[in-house]
Amino acid sequence: MLRKMLNAGMLLFAVSVVLVACKKDDRPGADANVMLVNAVPGDTASYDFYFNDVKLNSQSVSFPSYSNYLPLQPKDYTIKVAANNTINPVVSAGYSVSSGRNYSVYVYDTLQSGKLKVFALEDDLSAPPAGKVKLRFLHLSPVGIPVNILADDSTYFANRSYADVVGNEPKAGFVTMDAGTYTFQAKLAGSDSSVPALLTLPNVQLNAGSVYTLVARGKLNASGSSTLGLTLITNK
Repeated sequence: MLRKMLNAGMLLFAVSVVLVACKKDDRPGADANVMLVNAVPGDTASYDFYFNDVKLNSQSVSFPSYSNYLPLQPKDYTIKVAANNTINPVVSAGYSVSSGRNYSVYVYDTLQSGKLKVFALEDDLSAPPAGKVKLRFLHLSPVGIPVNILADDSTYFANRSYADVVGNEPKAGFVTMDAGTYTFQAKLAGSDSSVPALLTLPNVQLNAGSVYTLVARGKLNASGSSTLGLTLITNK
């Protein structure tokens, strides 16, 4: 009798161990984090971002603004972008997110030209060396002119063309630079240093330890927030 009880107890213990192990293995990984960016100039609509038909943002995103990083379970998604208070997506795309990673999702181009698009990038938010910042550049102005990006008089991004990161994510890599105050300029690629800048963003304070994205946005002959310009996104 005692042997039967011991055998039953060992069997129950073994089953418990298996159940605990299965439970541990089935737990989802840590959330990913996703920033939502509206880079659609000339359009008064603000947008909602749906991941597998579930809206991620609590407030719609207008041009040229962006959300905080929002938690998202790691898996494959169909990303759909719809104008606020509507349910029909104006654009969609597939993307996979991984546990513990950080991403930015950009909706860009113009509804007027029928080319509204969406893409996602993984964001490297690891800390730069002491006294440094990390910066990347995205050319999302549908003017389509290739540019060099200068911080004060030094070129940090050369010959960047419109939406060149789409399908070529290495173009969205971060560079490391000294923290400090800079004037950013976008100049026509290949032009002489004496040629005036196309776009200027003066007196930009970059804080040590931070991570930024500089975006060329807007379009020609636009007014208000849709005019050509440079926007600095603080990723971290």
